[in-house]
Amino acid sequence: MAQLENMEAIERRLWKAADRLRSNSELASNEFFLTQFADQGAHDGGEFFTPISLVQLLVNVIEPDHGKIFDPACGSGGMFVQSAHFMECHKQKPTELTFYGNEKNKTTTRLAKMNLAVHGLEGNIAGGVLSYYDDPHDKLWGNEDFVMANPPFNVCRSNQIMADWENA
Repeated sequence: MAQLENMEAIERRLWKAADRLRSNSELASNEFFLTQFADQGAHDGGEFFTPISLVQLLVNVIEPDHGKIFDPACGSGGMFVQSAHFMECHKQKPTELTFYGNEKNKTTTRLAKMNLAVHGLEGNIAGGVLSYYDDPHDKLWGNEDFVMANPPFNVCRSNQIMADWENA
């Protein structure tokens, strides 16, 4: 219970900090706050914060330059933010991307929504979803242009995931 209260306090601090962010140089502090949140509690229950350098690598390999982007385990939404940065670096408008995400942890879902808002992005983030089994986005699966996620190395039912994958 105390840990949940601590995470909620961190979330409130992040929202207050987000309200103060106004320039691109200040947006880097958002990543700092998310990293601090991860260091203080996001490793519990098998959840991990993906370092920004790894997210950038994944985005640069996949090159999401249009359409629907889906992250079935979106965490704090870093894949979405980096996809928008990728578009900007290639002189394209990030608004050409549509973001869909699933996240099992409802507190982390709120962080993802905040992260998108701070960066001027919009997306449909479903919270409280065991993302490898549910599709809360009205038949999105199979209709997305890009799927980006960390592998489910920490999911207890990984054998079931592999069986489902092989039978698909």
